[in-house]
Amino acid sequence: MEFGILGALEVRPSGPLPPKARALLAMLLCEPGAPVSVDRLADALWDGSPPPSAAYNVRTYVHQVRRAIGDDRIVRVPPGYAVVVRPGELDVERFEELVADGKLKEALALWRGPALDGFDFLYGERQRLEERRLAVHELHMEAELAAGEHARAVPELTALVTAHPLRERFRAQLMLALYRSGRQAAALQVYSETRALLVAELGIEPGTELRELERMILSEETVPGELPLDIADFTGRDAEVAGLVDDLRRGGLLAISGRPGVGKSALAVHVAHRTDFPDGQLFASLKGAPPGRVLARFLRALGVEGTAIPDGVEERAALFRSRLSGRRVLVVLDDAADEGQVRPLVPGNAGCAVLVTSRRRLSGLEGARHAEIEVFEPEWAVDLLAGIAGAARVRAEPEAAAEIVRLCGRLPLAVRIAAARLAARPLWSLSRFAVLLSDERRRLSELAVGDLEVRASLALSREGLSRDARAAFPLLALLDQPWIPAFAAHAVCPPGVVEELVDARLLDEVAEDRYHFHDLTRLYAAEHDLSPGVRRAALERALGAWLEHAERADAGLPSHGMEPVTERRHVEPVEDALAWFDAERAALVAAIALACESGLAGLAWRLCAAFAGYLDFRNHFDDWEQTHRMTLEACREAGDPLGEAVALRGLAGYLIRGPQQVEGVQVAGRAREIFAGLGHARGEADALMLIGQMHRMRAEVEEGTAALRECLALAERHGFGPAEVAALWELGLISVYRERTGEAVELFLRMRDLAAGAGMIRQRAIALRGLGLACTASGDLDEAERHLLAGKELLRGTGDTLNEAHLDITLGAVYIAQGDPRARGLLEEVLEVIRATNHNQWCAAEAVAELGVLALAEGDAQGAVERLREALALYRTTRMPYYEAKTLSALADACAAAGDHEAADLARRQAKELAGPLFR
Repeated sequence: MEFGILGALEVRPSGPLPPKARALLAMLLCEPGAPVSVDRLADALWDGSPPPSAAYNVRTYVHQVRRAIGDDRIVRVPPGYAVVVRPGELDVERFEELVADGKLKEALALWRGPALDGFDFLYGERQRLEERRLAVHELHMEAELAAGEHARAVPELTALVTAHPLRERFRAQLMLALYRSGRQAAALQVYSETRALLVAELGIEPGTELRELERMILSEETVPGELPLDIADFTGRDAEVAGLVDDLRRGGLLAISGRPGVGKSALAVHVAHRTDFPDGQLFASLKGAPPGRVLARFLRALGVEGTAIPDGVEERAALFRSRLSGRRVLVVLDDAADEGQVRPLVPGNAGCAVLVTSRRRLSGLEGARHAEIEVFEPEWAVDLLAGIAGAARVRAEPEAAAEIVRLCGRLPLAVRIAAARLAARPLWSLSRFAVLLSDERRRLSELAVGDLEVRASLALSREGLSRDARAAFPLLALLDQPWIPAFAAHAVCPPGVVEELVDARLLDEVAEDRYHFHDLTRLYAAEHDLSPGVRRAALERALGAWLEHAERADAGLPSHGMEPVTERRHVEPVEDALAWFDAERAALVAAIALACESGLAGLAWRLCAAFAGYLDFRNHFDDWEQTHRMTLEACREAGDPLGEAVALRGLAGYLIRGPQQVEGVQVAGRAREIFAGLGHARGEADALMLIGQMHRMRAEVEEGTAALRECLALAERHGFGPAEVAALWELGLISVYRERTGEAVELFLRMRDLAAGAGMIRQRAIALRGLGLACTASGDLDEAERHLLAGKELLRGTGDTLNEAHLDITLGAVYIAQGDPRARGLLEEVLEVIRATNHNQWCAAEAVAELGVLALAEGDAQGAVERLREALALYRTTRMPYYEAKTLSALADACAAAGDHEAADLARRQAKELAGPLFR
C-alpha cells in the first residue's frame, strides 16, 4: 500500500473515502504510528467547535477509512487512533530517506504539489513540510553549483526565486550561478532587485552573503576552480562521503588519513565536488613540495601578480590569509607529509575549509577533525571491478571476481589496476587473471598499468622513513603470521621504529599489542634483499621472544602431564595463561611453522613443547598434530635427536586421543629409544607412560601394566612427579577394569596425595575422579559422590572443561545408581558442553552411554538401545575396546528388555570377544 501527503492525499489501493474520512486519515498520516486522541481529531475536523456527537462521528469516519484501506491499518490506541504505516509506504518517509542518502533530486521528485493540499486545518504541518522541501531545494542547488553545473542551474533557480521572492538563499545561489556562467550584469541585476524588494517589503538590507557576493562581482575577484575532475566510477563509501561533506560545510580543517593506495585522494576530490564554496577551490598535490612554493602558486591563482608575492614563507602565508578574508574558499591539500607542511596553507577565517589527505594521521594539526579510511568492503571492491572491467564479465565469474578482490587485499588502487588490466584484455577470463595474481612472487608486478602501480605507491611511503625504519621494514615482514605481537616486533626493532612504520601506514596496529601487514605491503617488504645472517638473527630474536612468552604461559597453566625436557630460564608465569594462549594460538602455530621453514628446528621443538600442554588442555587436536608433525620433520632434517624425541613425545600424546593408537605406540616407542640413547630419563619416563596408556586404551592389559610399572620405577628413582602421577592414574584405571577396586583405591589415593604435595590441582582432581570410579565399582556410592564433588570443586574456575566433563559423567553414573533424578539434567548438560567445546568423541561417547543406561533404568528400553548404539558408534571411531565392550554389555541388557533377544545375544558375544581378558 502507498500513502502520499506530498501533494493532495493519495492512498493506493483504496476504496472511496468521504471528505471527513479523508481529513481524518490525513491527520493520522501526519503522525504515522502515533496515537491521535479523539478530542484532537474532533477539534481539527470541526475547526475547534465539534458537535455533541463528535466522538460518535469520529468512530464512523474511522469505520469508513478501515473499510477503504483495511481494518488492520487503523488501530485503537487509547485515547484515540493510530494509522499503521509500514516501511517504504509513506512518501514523506521515502523523501527523508532519499535526502539522507544524498539523492536530493529523486527526493524532490516525490512532491506532486503543496503538501496536504486541500487540508487547510493542517496549516502547521503543511508549513513544516514546505520549509523542509525548500531547505532540500537549497541543498540540491548547492550540489549542482559545486559540481560546476552553473548554467544548467539558472532556470531552476529563477523559478525558485520567482516562487519564493523573499528567500535570500535562492537569490544568492542564482547570483552565483549567473556570475559563474559569465553573466555578471545579470547577477548584479538580481542583487539590485533583491535589495529593492527587501527594503520595500521589510525595510531591511540584504544579508551578509548577498552583500559579499555583490562585492566580489563588482571587484571582479578571481574565483579559482582548481579541483581535478571527479572520478566518474567512484564506488562505495556513501556514509563516509555524506559525513565528510557535512563536516566541510561547517568549515575548518578536516584531515583524511589512510594507507597507501586506499583511495584518499579520490575520496577528497569526490567530496570536494559535492560542496559549495562560492569563492572557489584551490588544490595542491603536495608530495613533499615546500609550503612556500605552494603558497606562491595559490596567490597567483587568487589574482596576485608575481612581483607582488613576498619572498618569505611567513609573509606569503599572511598575504594568503588576507586574500581569503571574508571569502568562502575550499583548499584541498593532497598527500601531505606532515603537519609543518600544512600549517602555512590554512586560511585564517572560519568561512573557508581545508581538506587535507595524508598517509599518516596528522594528530598535531590544531583544531583538525580526523577521518581515517580503510580498504574497501568486499561488495564495493567487486562493484569497482565490474564498473571498469565490465559488469557482464563479473556476473559470469562471481567467484573469480571475489578472488581477484581478495588477492588485491581490497585495496582500491590495486582493484582499479586489476580492473584496468582486465578492461585492456577483453578476451581474458577473470579466472585466468586470478591465477596470475595468486603467485605471490609476481603479484605486485601484475598490479601495474600505465602510470598506476601499487609498488610505486608503497615506495613513496618507504622513502619517507628514517634509515632505521627502512631497515626494520623487511625484517618485520619476515614474521608472516595472522598478526605480529608487540613483544615479537620489539625483539626485532625498537618500539620507536615500530611506531614510525605505523605512522607511515606501512604497518597496521590492530590492537593495543598487535600489528599486521596488509598483504600487498608484506609482499613489497619481502622484495627487499636481506643477507642470510641478518635474516636468521632477526628470526631468532623474534621466535626467542615467542618462546619466552610461551614458556611463561605454559608455567601458568593448571599442571599437565609433561615436564619440560630442558631447564627454562623464564619461570615467572603469565597470570591468565589460558587467556594468553587462547588469544595467541593462531599466531603461535604460524610461529612454529616459520621456525621449521627457516631451519630453526631448536626453536620449533621448544615452542612445541611449551604449546602442547595448552593444546591438550583445550583439545585443539588439529593444531596439535600439525605443529608436531612439521616440527618432527624439521628436527630430522636438522639432525637434532633431542628435538626429534620431544616432537615424537608430543605427537604420541595427540595420537592417544583418536583411533591411531597403533601408530601412537610406535611413535612413543621411537621417542623412548632416542631418549634412552641420550640418557634422558625424564623424556624416557614420559614415553613409557604414553606407551602404557595406549596399551591400556587398546585393552592390552599385560603390555600396558609392564610399561607403566617401568615408568613408575624410573619416575620414582629420579623424582619426576608428573610422570609418576600419570602412571599411577593409568595403573589405577587398569585395576578398575579388572574389578580390583581395593588396589585401585590405593593407587588413586597415592596419586591424590602426590599431586596435592606438588600443587598439581588438575591431577589431584583426576585422582578424585579415579576414587569415584573405584568406589562406584565397589558399591560405595556415597563415598564416590563425595570424591567426585570434591574434584569438581578443585576444577571450578580453572577452565579445564574436559576433566570437568569427565567428573560430571562419572557423577551422573553415581546418580543413576542412586536413583537420583539429577542424573538426566547433569548428563544432558555435560553432553551439550562437550559438543560445544571441541572435545573428542571419547568423552561424548561416555555421556551418551550413561544416558542410555539411564533410559534403561527409567524403563525406556528402546530409548536405551538407541542411545547405546549411538555411543558404540562413537567409541568405534576412537578404537577403545574396553569401552566398546562395556557399552556392548549394556546394549545387550537394553535389547533384552526391549524383547530383541537375538540382538542381545549378539551384543554379549561381541563384548566377550572384544575384551575378554578384562572381564576374567
